[in-house]
Amino acid sequence: MPRVGGAILKSLNASVGVINPADSFCESDYCYVIRSGVALYYDDNHMSLSGSHLIAENLVKNFFASL
Repeated sequence: MPRVGGAILKSLNASVGVINPADSFCESDYCYVIRSGVALYYDDNHMSLSGSHLIAENLVKNFFASL
């Protein structure tokens, strides 16, 4: 999946961590709206509570992995 803002991300200092929320919802060529029977979005622009939890888990995991 192409990364948005690639030039901007490449210009950041190497010590800056970047987490793409799409990594929590997407595989190589498909992004899920429902996963394991749980809706990840509330509407076309907002994550559901379950989708938000998935992003939060990814943020926490990546944050602590970088320490």
